Amino acid sequence: MLHTAEFIAVSAAENRRRRYRIVLMVPTEPGEPYRIVTQWGRIGGRLRRREELIATRASALDRLTQRLQERRSRGYLLTQLSDGHPLSKWLEETDFPSAPTNGVRQLSLFDVADDEELGVGSPQLTLF
Repeated sequence: MLHTAEFIAVSAAENRRRRYRIVLMVPTEPGEPYRIVTQWGRIGGRLRRREELIATRASALDRLTQRLQERRSRGYLLTQLSDGHPLSKWLEETDFPSAPTNGVRQLSLFDVADDEELGVGSPQLTLF
């Protein structure tokens, strides 16, 4: 099972146009580690990717919380959150800032096949 959260940080004054995605991959077999995959980069540019293996659910959720607090401190806004995300309640309770939607579904900045689906290295993404 995948739990995804996506964020942006945009500031014309600072020439900042960043995107960030963090995915928690829940193991399907006993004994397998949890995986946290992060992708980040400039909107319209190539993405970087990092993957962490974490032994327990509690440790994985602690790491996710830490990463989200870092994003918040850097001015990121939540744009997407998968249904049933284990940190959805925490995001709501902490009043994590989110991008305005005006009742319209936000398009994902990551609606492109990732490198595993393509069977190649990181794809070159041009969104804007």
